[in-house]
Amino acid sequence: MKKTTLGTWITAYNPSALDVISKCNFDWICIDMEHSSITLEQLENLLNVLDKNKSNSFVRVSDNDKTEIKKVLDLGAKGIIVPMVNTALEAKNAISYVTYPPKGQRGFALARAQGFGYDLTNYKRASKNIKIVVQIETIEAINNLEEILKVKGLHSTLIGPRDLSGSIGKPGDYKNKKFIKALQKYEKL
Repeated sequence: MKKTTLGTWITAYNPSALDVISKCNFDWICIDMEHSSITLEQLENLLNVLDKNKSNSFVRVSDNDKTEIKKVLDLGAKGIIVPMVNTALEAKNAISYVTYPPKGQRGFALARAQGFGYDLTNYKRASKNIKIVVQIETIEAINNLEEILKVKGLHSTLIGPRDLSGSIGKPGDYKNKKFIKALQKYEKL
């Protein structure tokens, strides 16, 4: 059964503002590292705020990159949003980067998320609940959506309307027939 959740997105480093926002009972809060200047050091501070307020934290990474995903998870993100996923293979790669062996490629670190080595057992158990969301942002992704949705371990998808409109050569034209048809296909699946 599909469940609608309500969340919000931050693109600026302001721990005090995030402290207020995280007390507003959102189902999730996403820290954007794709289109912001938030650094890994700043991300750690923001995740500390979200953890203190028991908020469900997502981080949108800048790319489907094993090293970046690993660092974000080691800092303690509870979910990852991966932009520009166009194929089932790219979705499988993202899941592999989030998942520990033998199913995935993630390394066993001694960082914040693992209690700097004091809580690795509990973290390994908790890491099985990390949510993986891929962004569908191109006409190629729309055309491959059925295969992407079959990938095991994927928790959700998120449409990227601006990039989708750009991928059909009509950036920002949300009334374009090709855009509407692509969006309808996304919503249908």
